Amino acid sequence: MDEAIDVDYTRQAWGDYLRTAFHQEGSQALYLLILKPWLALTSTEDWVVRLPSVVFAAAAVGLLVALAIRVFESRFVGIGAGLILATSVTSVSWSQQARQYALAMFCAVGVTYLLVWAVESDRLVPWLVYGAAAGISVYAHFFVGLVVASQVIALLFTRRRGVAMYWAIAAGVALLVALPAMDFVLYHDSGQVSWIQSLTYEHVRSAVHQASGGSWWPLPVLGAVGFLLLAVEVGRQRSLAWRYVLVASWLVGPLLLAVAISYFKPILVERYLIVSLPALALAAAYALSRLGPRLGTLALAIVLVASMTHVRDWYRAPYGEDWRSAVRYVDHAKRSDDQLLAYPGWLSAPVVHYANSDVDTSETPTAERAWVVTFVDRVGEAQGWSEEAGYSVEQTSSFGQIYVLQLAKHSAS
Repeated sequence: MDEAIDVDYTRQAWGDYLRTAFHQEGSQALYLLILKPWLALTSTEDWVVRLPSVVFAAAAVGLLVALAIRVFESRFVGIGAGLILATSVTSVSWSQQARQYALAMFCAVGVTYLLVWAVESDRLVPWLVYGAAAGISVYAHFFVGLVVASQVIALLFTRRRGVAMYWAIAAGVALLVALPAMDFVLYHDSGQVSWIQSLTYEHVRSAVHQASGGSWWPLPVLGAVGFLLLAVEVGRQRSLAWRYVLVASWLVGPLLLAVAISYFKPILVERYLIVSLPALALAAAYALSRLGPRLGTLALAIVLVASMTHVRDWYRAPYGEDWRSAVRYVDHAKRSDDQLLAYPGWLSAPVVHYANSDVDTSETPTAERAWVVTFVDRVGEAQGWSEEAGYSVEQTSSFGQIYVLQLAKHSAS
């Protein structure tokens, strides 16, 4: 449904589209700015719509390899982290969604790489680039802002001259670029996160579990071991301590900040933590590298096999929201004078996307026979609504979480 809504947005005129992006969908404004011209140049076929996410995920993998080699000075850690991220079921699944999460993951890797470049350059220009990129990346997803905030801890461990001054300038640039995002958070909150569950231990545990791929083994365990090893290295190698702190803070910082904010306003959702998934891959690869070349390579192979098993299970799982099959079923079964509706009306975007006939979004059945596409948790409500409108439910068909109700108008007698 969310994918179809984003595609539906792109049909708006640019003025309305920009207002939607920055006043209604601020946390994916950057993705929407990319999506509209992309679809204008191509088509709205499913694979075309989702292709940018594939590209962003692949780019995140490639850039993570370069980042890991630069931070750890180890090809094993670089290649291992890239392979772990590429085979993570979380990365794979969201790289196949027409949503902003693969872009957010790429931006998280990008701003981290730019920070390393800026710290090691001792020049102002890289810091200005970093500041601009950090401000822009917030529009990929607000949780990228939590990644940027967590990076401040690493800077406290640097021993390079001028870092504090350069960072202050970069932070000013980032804040200037991110001002519309801050305005959105403060003044345009119209319930975008009102659906998020309140903070509980079980909610936090579930979010971490799902963000890690839906399994506690092997990636979360290796990530935890890697985090401890990074902490040890901070004490052992003072001159390079900031690099290890950077990875460790990237791994846990966004989660801890999200938990802290959620005490006042719930914002923690498992998919939002995708911004820390590259850090988890880095920590896991670093832990494996400490086993030595041969044993580490063997262990990495086992981890990749386990990861691909999770990916296989994800591919084999039944569709959750099979809008395509539901709407095509109606298109083949309905008569030309039948009415096709979505209930409630705000569910119309995916129905319109796949339908070959007109979709009535008025929530008002008028034809002798009508077909209603709805969500699983709205079936009872839809049945009551149809009865009030003078219709009876003749047949119900399910397509995952999507249900199709065939309605017939009561006879006048």
